[in-house]
Amino acid sequence: MRRRLLTRGNITTDFVAHGDGTFTIDTKTDVQDLLDNNQRVFDGDRMARRKSEFRHVAEIDPVTFTNWLKEDGITLQQLGNGPELTKFLRKKLNDPDNAKFRVGPERL
Repeated sequence: MRRRLLTRGNITTDFVAHGDGTFTIDTKTDVQDLLDNNQRVFDGDRMARRKSEFRHVAEIDPVTFTNWLKEDGITLQQLGNGPELTKFLRKKLNDPDNAKFRVGPERL
């Protein structure tokens, strides 16, 4: 049995009961609008392409970011908010499968 728990913007969360007495909380997001916006920025925003330490390089939705953490078996607390987080994001955003989250053509 699947039951919708929450819908907020493009994120939905469902309760999924399995026949064996276990359950799953399933969170999904529709990232098409985000990817379309990233493409518009990629195509036309020169500020995203400037060479600067502080520039717009990517946009990632929270569900995708959480899934990346799960794939690597780590938590945000383990990464912290410093060089390890930067290294993690650089690795994920340089992966060709995640290129649509970048707003510029260069690797990070």
